[in-house]
Amino acid sequence: MLFQKSLPIEVVYNEEKIDKKIEEISNKLPGTIVKSSYYIENEELIIKKGNDGLIIEKEKIKNSIKEAIKSTENKTIKIPVKNEKIEKINIEKIHNEIYKEPQNAYITKNPTKVYAHINGVDFRISIEEANKIIEEEKEEYIIPLKITIPEKTLDKLGEEAFPNKLSEFTTRYNASNENRSTNLELASEKVNGTIVLPGEIFSYNKIVGERTIAKGYKEATIYSGGKVVPGIGGGICQLSSTLYNAVLYSNLEITNRSNHRFTTSYVKEGRDATVSWGTIDFCFKNTRNYPIKIVSTVNSGIVRIEIYGISEENEYEVELQTNILETIPFKINYINDNTLEEGIEEIKQYGADGVKSETYKILKQNGIIVSKSLLSTDTYSSLEQIVRRGTKKVQKVENNV
Repeated sequence: MLFQKSLPIEVVYNEEKIDKKIEEISNKLPGTIVKSSYYIENEELIIKKGNDGLIIEKEKIKNSIKEAIKSTENKTIKIPVKNEKIEKINIEKIHNEIYKEPQNAYITKNPTKVYAHINGVDFRISIEEANKIIEEEKEEYIIPLKITIPEKTLDKLGEEAFPNKLSEFTTRYNASNENRSTNLELASEKVNGTIVLPGEIFSYNKIVGERTIAKGYKEATIYSGGKVVPGIGGGICQLSSTLYNAVLYSNLEITNRSNHRFTTSYVKEGRDATVSWGTIDFCFKNTRNYPIKIVSTVNSGIVRIEIYGISEENEYEVELQTNILETIPFKINYINDNTLEEGIEEIKQYGADGVKSETYKILKQNGIIVSKSLLSTDTYSSLEQIVRRGTKKVQKVENNV
């Protein structure tokens, strides 16, 4: 009632949000139907068999939600469900969905547009043979595939697709450390030549893969448990950190990045990107209009990352600024050692101060600052200095004349 007049209230429903909420509820309900699904991995089609179960009766619950919204009273909505059987796996339908003819990569001009190549995909066996495979009572079925790579792939377009160097960043390493050098070289070989399409997300762990002895990785120093210790693949965080900086200078979007526990020697605070297989990844998204190509080299003590692509009309000059907010002094940990004589001390691990920092990305055009945004606020712990202190008694020898 407003000014003694009754005004009708129009209720508008967001069907998309209601559908999303119903889907969320369905995912949490016990015993819901699990539909059959499939995915492609390497040269195999993997089909996962679903299970019969309950489904929510969407129209009924939608009507209940709408009635509850109209009502002024608190109402409990019961979720209407019914039993449903999963659809039989339709091999012919799946084949039609995944089948692709190979297509060459190419470029058009005015306006410039880069078209990535498409790999051909087909069953390596007949439809009849595939149907026999799924007749077995199993939870998972594997259909072999034939992948056909076209003659002209995106990487073969060369300078035509990647004529401009968008950014470059280098760091230095000790080339005399053979194990660390080997690890850097192996990781670099994986990253080198990687093409990231517009809208695509690059994952360092996915590209480099697991670091194992079988793949040639060696022991080199890593940070673990607050100490510097040997670890398989030690050193490859230098490559991910070098890549991180090159990506920043290309003005691409960082989607996943973590700093080390301690400061590093090869980049400034706030400019590193640590990685660890299965737990910590470095990822970025190609937010440009064209594909980019990563060129990675490790040679003679220098790690170099270059990013190539097509310059856009609205390019920015990128500056990175790190401010140290606080310094955290390191502590000294003395360990008694009965193999050393009293009065002798040996440093087992050198200490390093920790810091708190904030890093900004500044965009400029024609020397004028267009924007300044906070990239990260990072805390690096102090690395304790470990000193062995001798406790071995020294026997005095008296000379009698």
